[in-house]
Amino acid sequence: MQKRKILNDAELLDRLIHMGLLSDGNTINEEGMSAFAGIFFGLFVWDAKCAYPPGANQLLPVYEMLIKDEKASDYCDAYLMLSVQYDQMGKTLPDPVWWLMCSDVAVRGFMQRFIERFGEYIAGCVPAAAE
Repeated sequence: MQKRKILNDAELLDRLIHMGLLSDGNTINEEGMSAFAGIFFGLFVWDAKCAYPPGANQLLPVYEMLIKDEKASDYCDAYLMLSVQYDQMGKTLPDPVWWLMCSDVAVRGFMQRFIERFGEYIAGCVPAAAE
């Protein structure tokens, strides 16, 4: 079994730039980050639907907690809360999402778009929750 190389922040930042998420170390690539957040939001919903029993409304409380962190502009807490949700599902946060931690700008950009997609999803499932 091959050991994973531990990347330093500079290497991770370069990776985020090469992935099209940042155009430099401090600027979000809007198109890339929106697509990235949308893909991982879809994965999150799928993982949650597979992890919880049918009919269990586990996502609304998660959304409400993320919105609370967003209103407080605490995107790092929202990001950690997302990680906790993966732990509760018995899964690990996907590597590309972990790589964001090397940049506050990337975490903020990702979580803003992730929460926005989550809100659209909740509004389609539970209309009263989005009001």
